[in-house]
Amino acid sequence: MIDALHLEHVRIRNIETGDLVIPLGVTVLFGPSGAGKTTLLRCVAGLDRPEAGKIFFRGFFWNDDRFVCPPQERRIGYVPQNYALFPHLTVRENLVYGRFRPGHGGPPSREEREKNFSKLIGQLGLSGLEDRLPSALSGGQRQRVALGRALWPHPGLLLLDEPLSALDVPTRERLRGELRAFLVEAGIPALLVTHDPKEAAVLGDQVVLIDQGRILQHGSVSEVFNRPATAEAARIVGSDTLFEGEVEEQAEGLARVQTGNARLLAVAPQLSPSVRLVHVSIQAADVSLARDSADTRRETSSPRNRLPGTISRIGEEGALVRVEIDCGLPGGVPLKALLTREAMGDLGLRPGLPVIALIKAPCVHLMARDA
Repeated sequence: MIDALHLEHVRIRNIETGDLVIPLGVTVLFGPSGAGKTTLLRCVAGLDRPEAGKIFFRGFFWNDDRFVCPPQERRIGYVPQNYALFPHLTVRENLVYGRFRPGHGGPPSREEREKNFSKLIGQLGLSGLEDRLPSALSGGQRQRVALGRALWPHPGLLLLDEPLSALDVPTRERLRGELRAFLVEAGIPALLVTHDPKEAAVLGDQVVLIDQGRILQHGSVSEVFNRPATAEAARIVGSDTLFEGEVEEQAEGLARVQTGNARLLAVAPQLSPSVRLVHVSIQAADVSLARDSADTRRETSSPRNRLPGTISRIGEEGALVRVEIDCGLPGGVPLKALLTREAMGDLGLRPGLPVIALIKAPCVHLMARDA
């Protein structure tokens, strides 16, 4: 693909990309700490040199094991984890530090530069702060200055390494949506690193799932987080309930699975007819609870899976409540449900209470496993 970032069998240290084609848009390199995300980002930036493989961007050759296009000639904007603002320069001086570089079509006039600066400072929400030093800014303001400095030279690709990790939790949550809106408005392809699943889900169009130097899965945010390809991928993206099962029969895109004391119906059109052993993944938000059979009959959505069990644990999770139910799943794995406090109060839930877990067939995700 010409209009994409292409990593052709890049190898550096323990990282192997295979033939990875990343379409334009906002792509997240997601995985646990130490997975190799930042190293891969630095390869794309030209700061680290691959031992093998090739990197192309929009058809332009950037490097292989013998040639490296210098970072300053790649037309990239780079935002490191610590932002690396110059402490002795003002907001204005930091923002315009990226000067004209060859290949940008000629330097703009003073009038054009001032017009572009005014537009950028407004987009960043930094109007009135132009003469402040970084030490006089909040964490969120420093993050926006670093982002603006990377955008000022009009890069062809924006690289962000854990762009929100230096912020406190409330600021980080507030800025996620702002950063996403800004990236979309800027219209510049972006590649960013994070190990925060909420951050990945809010910011990204595409996700590259990486662990221990291996690319486990690549696809849309919805596909990777809701339909992981393997149990390993499911654990990394945070599958709430993961256990083993055996397919009894398949027909018309549906699969019936025996797992411990339970039998489940799953929508699984992607599952090969020859597959018998599977991993089963269920997200807590897709599980609802009822006190008795009368409650299940009142469910208008008619879930196909009804699992009797006993509540083993209830824990708070922000504004919601996480409930663990013993349904006789293999290995004693509890089925997890995520409910509102209102729903928990209406049902009178408590540990030791018998309940019925309700799960729609499309919410039961199956992945082939080895014997």
